[in-house]
Amino acid sequence: MASKELTICFLVRPDLFTSNAGDTVQIQSLKNELEKIGYKIVIRTELNQLDNDDKFDFAHLFNILRVESALNNLNYAKKMKLPVLITPIYWNALPFFKRERREYVNWWHNTQRIRKNIIKQAELVAANSWQEIDCMQEDFAIDLNAEVYPNGVDSSFFTNAKKLDNKVISVGRFHPRKNQLQAIKALNDLDCDATFIGEVNDPAYFRKCNSIAGDNINFIQGLKQDELKEHYAKAKVHLLPSWYDTPGLANLEAGLAGCQVVTTPNGSTKEYFREFAYYCDHKSINSIKEQINCALKNKENKELQNLILNNFTWEKAARQLSAIYQKFHITVT
Repeated sequence: MASKELTICFLVRPDLFTSNAGDTVQIQSLKNELEKIGYKIVIRTELNQLDNDDKFDFAHLFNILRVESALNNLNYAKKMKLPVLITPIYWNALPFFKRERREYVNWWHNTQRIRKNIIKQAELVAANSWQEIDCMQEDFAIDLNAEVYPNGVDSSFFTNAKKLDNKVISVGRFHPRKNQLQAIKALNDLDCDATFIGEVNDPAYFRKCNSIAGDNINFIQGLKQDELKEHYAKAKVHLLPSWYDTPGLANLEAGLAGCQVVTTPNGSTKEYFREFAYYCDHKSINSIKEQINCALKNKENKELQNLILNNFTWEKAARQLSAIYQKFHITVT
């Protein structure tokens, strides 16, 4: 149990539950686990919801990449005189925008100063990796008052099911940052059965992916968690060659299910998966193919599975966040 029962306001993007992404899973999972150990967590997607009788000890703000909603949330928390702790879910997206979304380059440059201001006004940054903290300190040229707690995965994804030797899956929303197009180009040349699973965030990109996919590739537009577990259980390899990931909740799910993980080295993936994943150059079809082939040849990945089970479940993430909360509450009261 928490040493003191705290009531915490989670301030999140307005479309958290209508446009599902990794932060949707993260925030809901942390809420569920924190409430099991004695916290009261209230998720606010609309600022006017704060005008009620709830008595909050402090606010926990998520996701500064969505800078407009993050700034609104920060200003409202300050107006309500709530101490603010921030989980930024940050990585520098400029290389991605320059290559794939040039119309966002100016927006990124213009909004970085706002992100820096948000970070500076928070009493504490609670990031999901030390690599994320290093990235922010370099990008914003500031020393951060920071702690780290990990991203997580539901322990029910663990399985010892027998894998299909030539089965590859890729789980993630269909979006250029997830880089499914390059993955498909690599898989078209390989003797394996591949399935891409995810919500369609970018319909034009999804159509392009479909148009070039070979006969060995099929697509599923979103699945319930229990259905997703069945695919992880059968797959030999999980492929996620994103521009960056922190570290990719699907990577954690797949690793816990015993899949070989082929992913990007950009973001916090190496801090999480260490030497137990296969890292590819997301821009190189040959690099992606090479790492898939290496992963398909490997028999099993118990090291990664045990690493995730012992360190990165949502229960363990919530326990580490709870320790941060208790220390933070003493500091700001």
